[in-house]
Amino acid sequence: MFLGSDRQLTEIGKLGEDTTFNIGNYYVTVSFYKHQMLLNKFDNEPVMMCPMLIHQLNTFDSYFKLPSTLLQESPKLIDLKVFGTDGDVNLSSAFQACFPNSKHLLCDIHMFVNIERKLVKLGISGKLRKEYINDIFGYVEEDIKIPGLVDSLSAEEFTCNLNN
Repeated sequence: MFLGSDRQLTEIGKLGEDTTFNIGNYYVTVSFYKHQMLLNKFDNEPVMMCPMLIHQLNTFDSYFKLPSTLLQESPKLIDLKVFGTDGDVNLSSAFQACFPNSKHLLCDIHMFVNIERKLVKLGISGKLRKEYINDIFGYVEEDIKIPGLVDSLSAEEFTCNLNN
């Protein structure tokens, strides 16, 4: 079952996807985006929910219904620049099939967990692991956000930050 409104479809610029598990016999895959015309009380663009899919299987065919219906209902989404997922291969493959010119990104939370898990597996712990995590994701010091590699706005800036 596809749930969404026309207004939601017109406001999408960058799209995120996440599947919620353990809701009885169903999965709910929610689309979301940052509304670029609004700011919340923290001066950030608020995250808005948009179309979602309720389905029984987490297969490519099941997931494919969401991006294909998004495209059917709003053909201009063919120009979607970026979509992000939680790392589920079937989900990302379904979106890549419908949006072949879009860039696929892994969400920050899942990227953080994967990197932290890898550092533990490599035997890197304590201060050194925290330093790697801070270098990659940035950190907050005295209410000031110190940017990390993920905050780079271009390949050149990333390379410069990596070398520092």
